[in-house]
Amino acid sequence: MNGKTRNEYIDIIMINISAIVMFAYCLFGNYYGILTRYILVSFLAIAFATAIMIQKIITIYYKQRLLEQNLEFYKDELADRDRKIEDLSEEKFKISKVNHEFYDK
Repeated sequence: MNGKTRNEYIDIIMINISAIVMFAYCLFGNYYGILTRYILVSFLAIAFATAIMIQKIITIYYKQRLLEQNLEFYKDELADRDRKIEDLSEEKFKISKVNHEFYDK
């Protein structure tokens, strides 16, 4: 896992922890307001954090998929280039053999 992906996972974890702390504070904290309002605010905060978390997870997933596709493409490209190099090496060997036979006569 590279540093950027690790940082994104840490961001997701921090968002979840902060949402849970806010929710717990609103439910169990000392306040003199309407309970429903605090619960609504807590749920909205958790919903917002969850939306951000889902967006980050989807982004990470698609980045990994794109990376896998790029790796497969480059593997195929390298295999193709290796075949071309092998063909050119064989052709060079044949040409040098013919050239050597021509100069020996």
